[in-house]
This record gives sequence, structure tokens and C-alpha cells, in this order.
Amino acid sequence: MLEYYFFIRSKKLRKTFNFDDGPPKSFPHNHFLEIKIYQCKILMKVNRLMGKIQKLTIDKILQLGLNVALISLTIILCKLLGKEIVNLAHLAFFESGKSAHYELLESILMFFLYFEFIAMIVKYFQEDYHFPLRYFMYIGITAMIRLVVIDHEDAKQTLLYTASILVLVISYFLINLMHAKINK
Repeated sequence: MLEYYFFIRSKKLRKTFNFDDGPPKSFPHNHFLEIKIYQCKILMKVNRLMGKIQKLTIDKILQLGLNVALISLTIILCKLLGKEIVNLAHLAFFESGKSAHYELLESILMFFLYFEFIAMIVKYFQEDYHFPLRYFMYIGITAMIRLVVIDHEDAKQTLLYTASILVLVISYFLINLMHAKINK
């Protein structure tokens, strides 16, 4: 058996070899040692590489997939935001009448929904992969306001929408109040 013990002491590499049967007869002694040292170096590199591969776990792979999906969603939302700006300009300058005003208001609220989703994704990356709860509240409040503006024919539905807006605003206030108490 061949056992190798490598260690560094006083900046000199010391090699201690224990040969039970000696080196193979087909190799000169120093070539045999060079081959074994080279094999040890390769094994050390393979071990380092395997350590890096083992650090790539399932949660990191899933996090990478989520990040790619969010970046592609952000690109799509930016395109939709640009289209909404063009639609806003068209409605504001070239359309008139009561229906145009409702469409303009709906378009403004859609603009803010896109904007809030993009802002939430940006905060996700800024806060170390964490979605702040307040952005979900903003989106919920804006979406409910949009529903009140668009679907205001039924009084009961409108009352339920406004009640849900009130619940979201109160919960947002309580979350901010608790956050302020924790930070003090």
C-alpha cells in the first residue's frame, strides 16, 4: 500500500511516503512519485469541485428559477406599462365624453397596478428575496378601487368592495403601527 502524508511546515513541503511493496518496477522511482503527486492534485481539485456542486442545493436552484421568472414578469409588466401610458395619452388628449372619462380613470388605475407590481418585484430583490407585505396591501387597495370604479352598478357589490377597501386600509395601518413599535 502507498500512503501519502502532505503537510506544510515553515513554507517547505514535506513528503512522507510509506511503501509496503515499493514502487512498481516498470516506473523509475521519481516518475512514480510525480504521477502519484499529480493524481493527488487532481483528486484535490475534484473534491473542491464536488464541494461547490454540493453547495448548489434544491432551494438555490428553485430561487434561481423564481428570480428568472420574476425578471421575465418584470419585462412583460414594463411593456404593458408602456402600452398603458400610450393609452392614457390617447384617452386624455383625443377622446371626449363620459365613457372616455371612465376609461381614463380605469387606465390610470391599471397604470398604478402595473407600477405597484414592478415596484414590489424591485423591492423583492432589494430586500434579499422577501416580498414586503405593504406592497400586497397597495395592490389590493388599488385593485378594489378599480373594481368600484368599473363595476358600480350594484349598490350591494359596491358596498362590499368599499368595506374590503376599509379592511385593507385598517390592516395596513395596524401593520405600520406594529412595525413602528418594533423599531423603537
